[in-house]
Amino acid sequence: MSQEAYPGIIVAWHPQLGFLIYHGQQGVLLAAATRTGKGVGFVIPNLLNYPDSMVVQDVKLENFKYTSLYRQRNGQDVYLWAPFSETGHTHCWNIFDAVWKRPEHLQIGDIMSIGDALYPAKVEPRARFFNDNARSLFLGLTLYLRETPGMPVTLGEILRQSSGKGKSTKEYLKGILDARTRTDTDLKPLSWRCVDALNRFLNQPETTLGNVLSTFNAPLQIFTDPVVEAATSKSDFDLGDVRKRRMTIYVGVAPGKLAEASAQLLINLFYSQLVNVNLREQPAENPDLQYQCLLLNDEATAPGKIEILAQANGYMAGFDLRLATVIQSVAQVAECYGEQGARTLITNHGLHLLYPPREQKDANEYSEMLGYFTAIARSKSRNRGARSNSTGESESGQKRALMMPQELKEMGQDKLIVTLENCKPIQAEKAFFYKHEVFIDRLKEVSPSIAALGDEAMPSKEQLEDAFLTRGEGSIELPQVDFETYWTAPTAAGPVPNDSRPIAPDELAMLEASDIANADEILQAMRQVMPQFDELMSLIHKDEPKFDAGTSDDGREVGPDELALLQASDITNQEEIIDAMRGLMPYFDEVMSVLNTAGANQA
Repeated sequence: MSQEAYPGIIVAWHPQLGFLIYHGQQGVLLAAATRTGKGVGFVIPNLLNYPDSMVVQDVKLENFKYTSLYRQRNGQDVYLWAPFSETGHTHCWNIFDAVWKRPEHLQIGDIMSIGDALYPAKVEPRARFFNDNARSLFLGLTLYLRETPGMPVTLGEILRQSSGKGKSTKEYLKGILDARTRTDTDLKPLSWRCVDALNRFLNQPETTLGNVLSTFNAPLQIFTDPVVEAATSKSDFDLGDVRKRRMTIYVGVAPGKLAEASAQLLINLFYSQLVNVNLREQPAENPDLQYQCLLLNDEATAPGKIEILAQANGYMAGFDLRLATVIQSVAQVAECYGEQGARTLITNHGLHLLYPPREQKDANEYSEMLGYFTAIARSKSRNRGARSNSTGESESGQKRALMMPQELKEMGQDKLIVTLENCKPIQAEKAFFYKHEVFIDRLKEVSPSIAALGDEAMPSKEQLEDAFLTRGEGSIELPQVDFETYWTAPTAAGPVPNDSRPIAPDELAMLEASDIANADEILQAMRQVMPQFDELMSLIHKDEPKFDAGTSDDGREVGPDELALLQASDITNQEEIIDAMRGLMPYFDEVMSVLNTAGANQA
């Protein structure tokens, strides 16, 4: 396929040549200090022009506000994933949804890949021990949720399961394993992989368990935020589709959040899945892969080092994943990715855009990068003698930088230099979107206030900001996640309970209070497991015996397995009964609360 057959990236404007457009599969690197026009001169022009899929890191959401509606109206499926949105206006992405679309024998590997992103294996030996065990617990809990009907498989729910639900984590997990080995239950036994993974955690000494659990919980604490949990509870888009259909995903994370390690981890998980799911097939192997996907990373180092980009930048292009990376300086990349990692990342961008530098060090590096040429120096000489005078002229070649560091700094804020393989450097102008009719006309298609200025009118900067940043005329409508659900009742965000669903006695040990909407069904199940349940409830709620049992042992412990055999006349100590019921059913107190609220405790 010729280079021109691939979508083009607008890199500059040339007074004689027009827009300079870079076709092909190679990436583009833009290095420029803050407030030098990177967004208006590179990011927005490409969002208004690039025809295939894009995933855009959009720290301030300005790119979304200017371009999302235009892209949607021109055939793109457009999404904004803003997991920290304080208003809850965001689309959702659940990392596990892509896993379950894979063949079953590949799902374990995918889960382990997620676990490796959370608990890396490449750490110092002591930390590696705890990370290895944390990954086992992660695998076990993920499989447990997957193999339990009605349970949501989300990172937030995995964190909740590790809390022990009011018990020690060890006791809680042992209870799960015991309940799923019973033969008198409709629930299928847990898979041996799930059981093995949980047992690897449970078999650790008590002192080790605490350290492993702390390691396990640390990267997941972000999911205690109800907005984050809501934004990761389901998927409105599939990252594996970016090469199958035209779609645009804006990744919106506020600058303040990007400084937090937990937010950086979440961004890493997102990009890890984006790249990994699209490195499984090359376009030549699957005719459904018709489109290129441009990863436009504005302020690329803001979320810290994105591991998958550091590892895969050398071969992503062959899978039609193309990079457009915007940074403030080469030194900034080196600080984030290390000297060698930065060199590799920068080298694997085929075209570089150099804006006028502010720092002398950057100016020196750019001057060295542009190279040298031989300047012809002419000199004249005059010889005077007693009888005659003579003049001469000579030429000599002198080495000179193509552009001196000072010349680069004085270049002008609307200028840039384009460097690419097998081509001499090109001095051109930034492609400011507000200076070119082609972009303004596209914005007029979606903005009533800009269109009202007239076909020939060019809006001012203030008019554009009012229309797009203040009024939101260029933004798509966004859904609002129900984060209140996760704030008030975390597990209520799972499947809506079926009020009329019968509840079998063997389900009682697995129930949670938030899973139950019909108290009568609980009551029937309790009566089946314990024939004298009504008398028991009368004893508990009236706090007085209804029978004469003077010879009974008030202090005798009652095991859960005795409940089905008890008679009301055998028991006078309600505390022992309650303890036995709690042993049978971890959420006994919550269920009693449901029964009391519904009035179902009345016989």
